[in-house]
Amino acid sequence: MANPMMIVKLPFLLTAAFTLSLVLAGDTQLKAADVLQSPTVREYASVRFMGDESSIVWPDGNVTKVQTQSGLKKPKEADNRMFWLTISMNIMSKKGFEFLHAAGADVVMSRIASSEIAKYEYASVRFMEENTGIVWPDGSVMKVVPESGLKRPKDADYRIFWLTVSMNMMSKRGFEFLYMDDADVIMRRSLSK
Repeated sequence: MANPMMIVKLPFLLTAAFTLSLVLAGDTQLKAADVLQSPTVREYASVRFMGDESSIVWPDGNVTKVQTQSGLKKPKEADNRMFWLTISMNIMSKKGFEFLHAAGADVVMSRIASSEIAKYEYASVRFMEENTGIVWPDGSVMKVVPESGLKRPKDADYRIFWLTVSMNMMSKRGFEFLYMDDADVIMRRSLSK
């Protein structure tokens, strides 16, 4: 017969093990103390970028095609990967999921089980030289270089200059830094007033 205490603790142990693996892998968004919190059951949803075929996998195993769910078409000036990942994060956020981790073409989000209260919306930027663009939660895209009205100083690194300008443009709309990986930045804005 299974130990009832072990059954209750199993979801916590699995969540803690997953979280600890992210901490050990160098995910700077997580703190070791997060692993030791109370035994709250969490649910996970994830998306893998596959162009127009990108789909969200929900905790119950159902799959939602991002393009169908959003009703959006990618603007030609938007980076394909960051556009669909940003739209995916906002779809998951509307069901109460919060950003947890991103790696390459994958994003993982989590929520407390059965909590569907949206707390954040997400925006992203991908450095693409003169085509660097911010993808806003509604799917619109802003080209940073012409919109900023700035000229990069000759002694400033090209990539980090435009990513920094982009982050400040997003910050002026209430977004806060969340994640950066090479040419990509993800930021979020609280929906609570």
